[in-house]
Amino acid sequence: MKEPMRFCLRTITPIHVGCDDVYEPMAFVINEEERKLISFDPFAFLKTLSDHDKRTFAEICKKGTAASILEIYAFMSKHRSYVDGDAVDVCPGLVEHYQKTLKISPRDVRTVQQELNKFTISRTAFTPNDNRPYIPGSSIKGALRTAYLNHCQQMKSIPAQRGAKAKDLELTLLDGGSFDTDPFRMLKVSDFSPVGKVKKAIIYAVNRKKKPTERQARGPYQILEVIEPGALFVGWLTVGKPEKGARIDTPLSFDSLASSANSFFKEEATREDRQLSLIGSQTTNVKAEGTTILVRLGRHSGAECVTIDGHRNIRIMLGGRDA
Repeated sequence: MKEPMRFCLRTITPIHVGCDDVYEPMAFVINEEERKLISFDPFAFLKTLSDHDKRTFAEICKKGTAASILEIYAFMSKHRSYVDGDAVDVCPGLVEHYQKTLKISPRDVRTVQQELNKFTISRTAFTPNDNRPYIPGSSIKGALRTAYLNHCQQMKSIPAQRGAKAKDLELTLLDGGSFDTDPFRMLKVSDFSPVGKVKKAIIYAVNRKKKPTERQARGPYQILEVIEPGALFVGWLTVGKPEKGARIDTPLSFDSLASSANSFFKEEATREDRQLSLIGSQTTNVKAEGTTILVRLGRHSGAECVTIDGHRNIRIMLGGRDA
């Protein structure tokens, strides 16, 4: 077994790593003047309330209706001066969205339900003990695996087959047939922990067509918490030596992982910059120099960054029809 190597990860674009968790209505308020979401411990918040306010809040919670969630938002907003917690920057549009949501009539049940569904704020992966964001090792390992598989595809040029399963393609590319022969079982990646203060923000993820057209892209927006560019994380990678009789024909190495990642993700970054420039958005112009290794992480990495070139089957829905 080789000694683990320490790596520092620096974000160069916003990253949202999904964790199936959201900001609960009873655990945050939005400071409209400072444009910040304040998340807090609801039990600590309750301790700050007067007996009268506690009874009022309890009556709201007893209702258990969608409209009562609006009342919870309004109650929290009214008593936000009592709140002390973690602050996250929010985009201007979210403040307007929040204000609009608070003004919905509780009697309009259908609108209440629709708007509350749209106001779900998904959190990025965080540690429960201190609420700080982190990068799961599984995300990094998955990105390295995708890049390496694309490198193998370039070397072998396996033709696409209609109806072929992605798992079967992976086994073919890795000269395997089981877990025992998979070279990636020798790669261990730790979770990457934050270094110093990590800035987060809450933004909208919206659909945009890759090429400008008269018709706007369809699909609902999402409200996401993201790690902002410039954040630092630290973790460890270990590439183990296959045990005797492992039947791994082509063992991994740090060099092979780095070269395949830089080749694949640099090409994808260039393609993405090209598409961003077409719609007038800011580009990244990323560079991989020296010991730098490029990886694309997060739930919204784009289909091209999580599939194998030549075997992609990306489906786009147009008015209920596949395109």
